[in-house]
Parts: sequence; C-alpha cells; structure tokens
Amino acid sequence: MSFLQKLRKKSFGIGKKYYPVRLAGFGIAGIVQSLFLYYNPDLVNWFTVSSTVLAFSWGHLAFAAYLLTNNNRKTEIANLLLDNFFVGIFTVAMSFAYLPSLLCILMTSANNVSVKGAKQFIFGSLLIILGILVGGSINGFDIYFEQHVFLEMLSGVFMFIYFNFFGFLVFQRTIFVKKANDSIHKQKQEIQTQHQEIEQKNKELHLVHHQLLSSINYAKRIQEAMLPTAQKIEQLLPNHFILFRPRDVVSGDFYWIAEVSQKIILSAADCTGHGVPGAFMAIIGNELLNAIVVEKEILKSNEILKMLRLGIQQVLKQQETRNQDGMDIALCVLDKENHILEFSGAKNPFYYIEESEYTNQELNTFQKIVQKDTQKHLLQLKEIKGDRITIGGILDFNADFKAHQLPFSTIDTFYLFSDGYQDQFGGQEGRKLLTKNFKQILFDNCHKTMFEQKEILGEFMDNWKKDYTQVDDILVIGVKL
Repeated sequence: MSFLQKLRKKSFGIGKKYYPVRLAGFGIAGIVQSLFLYYNPDLVNWFTVSSTVLAFSWGHLAFAAYLLTNNNRKTEIANLLLDNFFVGIFTVAMSFAYLPSLLCILMTSANNVSVKGAKQFIFGSLLIILGILVGGSINGFDIYFEQHVFLEMLSGVFMFIYFNFFGFLVFQRTIFVKKANDSIHKQKQEIQTQHQEIEQKNKELHLVHHQLLSSINYAKRIQEAMLPTAQKIEQLLPNHFILFRPRDVVSGDFYWIAEVSQKIILSAADCTGHGVPGAFMAIIGNELLNAIVVEKEILKSNEILKMLRLGIQQVLKQQETRNQDGMDIALCVLDKENHILEFSGAKNPFYYIEESEYTNQELNTFQKIVQKDTQKHLLQLKEIKGDRITIGGILDFNADFKAHQLPFSTIDTFYLFSDGYQDQFGGQEGRKLLTKNFKQILFDNCHKTMFEQKEILGEFMDNWKKDYTQVDDILVIGVKL
C-alpha cells in the first residue's frame, strides 16, 4: 500500500471526528460574520481578511482538540497540512468574493467597483486553479468517493453557498447604500452650492443695504439741514415746542418757518407717503415755500397755499401725468404789527386754546376753569377746519382756500400738526388713538409749559404705541402767544 493510500485511509478515521467539528466551525463563523457584515455594510472590505482568519482559527481549534485524544501525531499532522491546504485555498478564493465579484461587475457600471471586482474575480480564479493543480498532483488526479472526500466536498459546497449567498446580500446592500450615499452626497453638494449662493446673495444684499442706508442717512442730513434750525425758531417763537418723529430715517412730514415784513409764517405739512418718497415731496414743498414767501413775498395764508398747489402741479407735470401726489398742510401767518393770526389749511385743521373771563356759565366739552391771581378764567379748545382741498393733484372744480383771522388776544396757545399722532395704533385693543383723544391730551395739558407739553405728548405716545409699529410720521407744533 503506497504512502498516499495509507494517508487517505487514515484520513477516513480522522474525518469522522474532525470534519463535523470543522464544518460546524465554518458554519457558525460564516453565519456570524455574514450577519455582522450584512448589518454593517461599511465594513465590507474587512470581509476579505476576516473570513480566512475565522475559518482557519475555527479549523485549527477543532483539530487541536482532536489531537489531544489521538496518538498517531505524525500521520494526523500530515493530513492536517494536506487537508487545510485545499480548504484554505478554497476559503481564500471564496473570501475574495468570487461569485459576488462577478455579479457586481454585471450589476454596476461604476468604474471603481468594477475594477475592484475584476481583480478579485481573477485572483480568486487563479487560487482555485492552483489548488486543483497542487491537490491533483498529490492525488494523481484520481477521484475517490470515500466518506471523507464526500464530507470535504459537502464542506466546500456549504462554504460556497453561504459565502456567495451572504456575499450577494452584502454586495446588494452595499450597492444600495452606495447609491443612497451617492444621492445624499449629491444632495449635500447641491445644498452646499445653494448655501454658498445664499451666502453670496446675503453679502450682496448686505452691501446694497449698507449703500442704501448710507444714502438714506446722507439724505437725512440734507433734510435736517433744510429744516429750520432750533435757534431760528427760538428767535422767532420763544415759547414753543416741536414733537417730530419720522417713521423712517427720512420723513414725509416737515415744518417750515420764515419772517418777512414783520410777519411770521409757520406751517406743518404732511406729504404723500413717508420715507424716501415723502422726503422728496417735502424737499419740493420746502423749496416752493421759500420761493413763494421769501422771494415773491406773498404773505396771505390762502394765497400762499394757492401758489403752493400750482407749484406742485407744475413741478410734477400733473396736467400731463395725471399724478395725484401732493401734501396736506396747516399754515398760519402771525402779523406782529397788527396782532392778527391768519390761518389757512389744506385738509389739516388748526387747534387753539381760547382764554376768557369765566361768567358762571355751564361748562361743555373741552372747557375748564383756571385760577389766575384772584380771578377765574375759562379755557376752551377750539378748532378751525381746513378746506377739503389738497395741495397738488388735479381737481375737477375751481376752489380757493379760505383765510381765517383771529386776534392774538383770543389765543393763549395754538397747535399745528399732521395726522400721524392720532392715527397711531396702540393701547390694549390695538386701535387708533383718534382725534378726540388727541384733543383731550392737548386740552388736559394746555396750561403747562411748552417743554412739559412736549414731554407729556412723547411719553403718552410711547406708552400708547408700546410694541406696535409706528404707522406714519408724527409732527406736532405748539406755540404760546
């Protein structure tokens, strides 16, 4: 009997105890690692190393346990070397994903995956051919169907099945994850691109906003320079206050004052719009008043408003454009020589406090008694309404402004204003302040100093408005004669 025949005979005895143990080892190792890789597809590259390590580790542990109960060590070690050579070659070939690599090549056109799969396919095929050549040369290329050969083939088939089955699942999941990752990566790139575009747009908007704000602030300085200075107003009207709160940086409300031929002309105007458009109209109104009053010396209140309306129509070419922009205005002329106040209004009214002797008459709304020295005086708030004609725009009828004259002796304090104060929303119910309440504030504090009245009006507006947005420019002028 030749050496190889003896070796195969001894293998049958070894196989009865050894192969079942190793088959169980391969099965458990393969199932554990395949399930692990199936749920952790990011570690699929570790598959090529771990399968071989686990297979040989389980195989050697199982055979070492058998060696402890067998005395024929030499024959068993020779069988171990021969058997583990075949099984090891087959395991390495399968661990390099022979079939999954082929499937991967057919299923995907990704260059990096295809090239990698092709390399594994070629390397695995070479190892299998090498194993067949080496094993065949030792066995003389004879096929024996003893029990240990059947068990070895069964072991190989089992390994082939579980390696390829779970390998296919791993590759299938990997391809799915790869596509998902590619999609996420693409979306991430798109989001990053959009984010960069948004950042660029924000920078551009910030630059435009900065330039616009700089321009508006410059316009504010121009508008402030055009308004009468505090020193000039103090010189002409020593006892006065002006509450001026633009809604935006620049204002569509403006006030104007001048003295010509012993007459002081004072006005409070509310132009169409607010902010920049209103400020443009305010500049036009300011220049037209300078031309009408200072240059042409037109000093009648109603004539001033008439010329102002014609001027607006001409500047804005309203006959051709049919533009309806303009302003509402209250204007008074104080004749210091004759002690006469003349008022004309374009929609805006004129409030004044009249002081007279109290004659025990019954008090009405906006009337109250004040004690001066030993006498009682009656204070009452009166109103002269402006004409229902605006400055600017095209009218379908011819109408002139009225001039209302009052002697200084009947006037204690008078007020000119725009509609911004009484139109402001606020309070607990978020409603407008309204004209009635505005009158009440003025009347309740008319006996106080001009400084106190301004502070009270400002503080009341702050408490009234609170978190509400200011809806319009606010202008209130008070003068005590």
